[in-house]
Amino acid sequence: SSLIDGLAPTAGALDAARAAQGVGAAMATPAALALVTQLFCEREERTKALGIWGALSGLGFAIGILLGGVLTQAASWRLVFLINVPVAAATILVVPRLVPDSRLSERRSFDARGAIAVTAGLFALVYALLNINSYGWSSPAIHAGLAFAAALLAGFVAIELRSAAPLVPPVFLRRRTNLVPNALQFLLGASLPAAFFLLTLYLQQVLRYSPVRAGVAYLPLAAGVAAATAVANALVGRIGPRPLAAAGLGTAASGLAVLSQAGATSGYATAVLPGLVLVGFGAGLSFVAITTAALAQVDETAAGLASGLLSTSVQIGISLGLAILVAISSGRASNLATSGASPIAAEVGGIQLAFLVAAATALLAAIGALLGLRSDTPAPDTHSLG
Repeated sequence: SSLIDGLAPTAGALDAARAAQGVGAAMATPAALALVTQLFCEREERTKALGIWGALSGLGFAIGILLGGVLTQAASWRLVFLINVPVAAATILVVPRLVPDSRLSERRSFDARGAIAVTAGLFALVYALLNINSYGWSSPAIHAGLAFAAALLAGFVAIELRSAAPLVPPVFLRRRTNLVPNALQFLLGASLPAAFFLLTLYLQQVLRYSPVRAGVAYLPLAAGVAAATAVANALVGRIGPRPLAAAGLGTAASGLAVLSQAGATSGYATAVLPGLVLVGFGAGLSFVAITTAALAQVDETAAGLASGLLSTSVQIGISLGLAILVAISSGRASNLATSGASPIAAEVGGIQLAFLVAAATALLAAIGALLGLRSDTPAPDTHSLG
């Protein structure tokens, strides 16, 4: 899919390959995380392994932003996709030789109807939200899109309740140890990655940074993530994920609040740099703590389910968060422009409001972590979901 993306002759081909790329990631990411939970069964080893996983996830996210700008300006946007090809090829060759396979003797059927319903429902919801500013809240098209999304998602719930093999067994979500980390993962995706899209617009359209300079501007974020993951890996086994998740999400919320003060004439050192450092450190703590909280107690029969749900939660959060933040930013900018503000002032005003909403979302997640997560990291649960 990445190869087709990099060679795509039209926007339609690019979109189709991106969709296929998403399918591949949906299979690979949960499977890789499930391998971690299955290969490391002892409590301390699993906690350490999950901490490393969370650290690499955070670092990969931060470094990807930097490399994206460098590759785009130095060569072409196509290289952002083509660089994945040798990485995927190496993975295909190396992983089967280094990592033992593990599969359950029990075979479960796949709830295709539920998967189609929830995928179509989320797609319709995101599409409607992204088009609110083009059509307006009073548009029949928007109302129809939201109603269609609601109907599909309601249908998904009905299908799951009647399915003999639901995508997510109800008993799984009734456990606080499963529900809370996934809710935090959703809120994390809705606040941090979505906000970075708007920050990139601010750097390039307001501060007039080139793609490379904008990428380099994210280096403090990567440094913050690296420092925080080192701290989190050292502490999560001792104090558990709850204080780390609460502190990380709270720190990230503070960083987003700082970024919301960046104006049209602000400088990078005073308006952006402090916010990026805080967000990076908070994200690093959060990545490690939430991953550990979600998977440290899962037995091997539920490893794939838990990993898939955690990956899905953050992706849904990113999609919905980005749609909502863009709608808020665009709506605010449009209102300011109508009131006589300059184009730059209007754009900055919209971005500032979106950052405040993202900060509030991260703060809500911090409160949820403090109240909802367990204070310890118990040994893996040996109860099978059946």
